[in-house]
Amino acid sequence: MKQRRINVILTIAALALTTSLIALPWASATAVRPMQAANAQNVELVGQVGRAGPPTFTATWTPTSAAAGTAMWRPMSGATDTAPPPTLTAVSPTEAYNFQARTITITGTNFVATPAVRLNNVPLINATFVNANVLTATVPADLPGGVYTMTVTNPDGQGASLAGAFAVLRSGDGTLGPWQTTAAMTTLRAYHATVVAGGYLYVLGGTTDINTGLIRNSVERAAINTDGTLGPWQALLSMTTARRNFAAVAVGDYLYALGGCCPLNSLAMASVEMARINADGTLGAWQTTTSMTTPRHFLAAVAANGYLYAVGGSESNTVERAAINSDGSLGSWQATTAMNTARHCPGAVAVNGYLYAIGGSDNTRPVNSVERAAINSDGSLSAWQTMSAMTTRRANHGTVEIGGYVYALGGNYYNALSSTERAAINSDGSLSPWQSVSSMITGRRNLTAVAAGGYLYALGGWDGNDIFFSSVERSAISPVSVGSVFPPVVPSDHPTGITITGTNFLPTPSVRLGDATDLTVGFVSTSTLTAAVPAGMASGWYTTTLTNPNGVIASRTNALLVDGTAPTGSITINGGAIYAASHSATLTLPATDVDSGVAEMAFSDDGTNSTTMVSGYAKFPQSSLAMR
Repeated sequence: MKQRRINVILTIAALALTTSLIALPWASATAVRPMQAANAQNVELVGQVGRAGPPTFTATWTPTSAAAGTAMWRPMSGATDTAPPPTLTAVSPTEAYNFQARTITITGTNFVATPAVRLNNVPLINATFVNANVLTATVPADLPGGVYTMTVTNPDGQGASLAGAFAVLRSGDGTLGPWQTTAAMTTLRAYHATVVAGGYLYVLGGTTDINTGLIRNSVERAAINTDGTLGPWQALLSMTTARRNFAAVAVGDYLYALGGCCPLNSLAMASVEMARINADGTLGAWQTTTSMTTPRHFLAAVAANGYLYAVGGSESNTVERAAINSDGSLGSWQATTAMNTARHCPGAVAVNGYLYAIGGSDNTRPVNSVERAAINSDGSLSAWQTMSAMTTRRANHGTVEIGGYVYALGGNYYNALSSTERAAINSDGSLSPWQSVSSMITGRRNLTAVAAGGYLYALGGWDGNDIFFSSVERSAISPVSVGSVFPPVVPSDHPTGITITGTNFLPTPSVRLGDATDLTVGFVSTSTLTAAVPAGMASGWYTTTLTNPNGVIASRTNALLVDGTAPTGSITINGGAIYAASHSATLTLPATDVDSGVAEMAFSDDGTNSTTMVSGYAKFPQSSLAMR
C-alpha cells in the first residue's frame, strides 16, 4: 500500500479536538497530526491509503466534547492514488485438453474488479474478480496445443505475467478419417457460403451455372446428427439480395452475408445483410446493416472479439472491420492493417488471438503463402507476418480451423482439387509445416468447408468444367480407433484387468463390452486406457465400444473373449510312471481348452492355493494342479 498525505476539512466547527486515531473506511491506519488550535478547521492526517478510496467522500467522526459530526476528506494537492501492481503466483488446474472449455482459478495479489486475463494473445472469457487474491476465468475450447504465458491486467493498465502458467493439450492428432457422403443439398451450388450454428449447417446463395450468370438468394439448412450424418435439407427465408462469391459468418444469434456480386451487373458489392437465428434454427427476416467501405467479391470473412472482419477479395490486400452491436447490427466499418499480399478468393480463420489469411490468387495464379496478424484489444490488427506455406497452391478452396489445426480443402483456379492438407497451430500463433491428410472423394473448387461435432464437411462446388455439385461429404477429425485389447482372453470366474490401445482417446471416456456392460476406465494417454472386466460375465466374444466425452464413438468387433469353460488335462509322473521312487518327480501336463486354448498353468497341493502361473510345463514337487 502507498502512504500519502490527506487533508480533513471539517464541515462543522471542531470543538476541543485532541490528537487521536480516526478510522477511514479506505485506510488501514491513520494518525492525526498535532492541532494548531483547539478549534482548527483543517486537520492533517497521514495514513496507509488503499486503491478503493475515492478522492472525495463523507465520513463520520466523533470529537471529544461534541456530538457526532461529518467531515469531507480530500487528498492534499500533489497527492497520488496509485495502486500497487498485481502479482501472479499460480493457476489451477495447470493444463487441460482442448476439446472443451475449462474454468481455471488464478491466485496472486492486488487484483481488482474487471480485470483482463490473457493466455498469450488469447483473451479469456468470463474473467471474474473473487477477491484481491483470487480470480476465475474460462479457457476456451479449440486453443492450439502448447505452453502459454498468463497475463492479468488491472483496469489502470498495471499487469503481471506468469510464464508457463498453463498448458493446452491437443485432443487429437489432426488426421482425417475416410471421407463419406451424407445428405445432399436440395440445390446445386458453387460460389456459395456455409456456416455452422446451433447444431445446423446453413448454406446460402451461390450459383448453379457459371455461364448463364444465374445467382441465388435462397437459404437451406440441415440438422447435424450425433454420428456426423446430416438430416434432410430444408428451405429457409431467402436473403434480400442474390449473391455469389461472397462470405457469411454466424456470430451469436445472428447470421451475416457480406459482399459478393449480384445478377444485375456481376460487379462487387459492399452491402451486408443479417438475419436472426431463432431458437428452433429457423431464420428471422433478412435486413440490411452497415455496408463495408469497399465493394468486395471473392472475399473471406471472420468474427473475433466482438468484431467482424472482411479480408481481401477483388484483387485487394485490404482488410476492414466493424464492431458487432448488442442488437446484432454493425458499427461503421474501418480500415485496419493491410496484408502483405493481395489475395483474391483466399481462406481466412481467426484463432488464438490471430487472424490468418491462407492462399488465394494474386490475380494471375493461385498462391500457397500464409500470413497472420495479431488481433489487438480494440479490434485493430498488428503487422502481418509470413507463416509456413501450404504444400499446394490453392484458391477458391475451403478453409477451417478446429482443435488447434487449420485445414485447406480442394479449390483451384482452372481445375478442381480433391486433396486436403493441415497445419498445427502453435501456442505462439506460428504454424507447423503443412501435411497432407485424407483426400475428398470428389475434386471441388469454389466449395465451402465447415467443422462441427468432430467432423469436417465439404459442400457443393464444381469441377472447373461444367459440372456443379449439390453433394456433401464428411470426414472424422482425429478419428478414434480401438486397436487391441490385452489380454484378449479373460476368465469369467474372477475380475481381470485389461489394457486397451488405439488412437485419439480423451480423458473420461466410457467403454462398453457388448450391449450392456460398462467398464470402469482409467485414462493413461491418448493411445492407452486401462479397464477392469468384472467377474460373472457370460462366455463368448465381445465387441468393445469406446465413446469419447465429445461424443465420438469407435468400436472393435470381437475384441475380447470371456472364457467360462475350464481347460481339461491330466498329469503324468516321470513320463508315465505309476509312482516315483524319490521325493523329486517330473510332472507333465497335457491340457486343452476348446474355447481359447491354455494360456497358463500352476501346480497346487491343496486344490486352492497354487504356485505362480507359468506357460508350457513345469517341474514342481506338488501333487495336483490348476489350469486357466
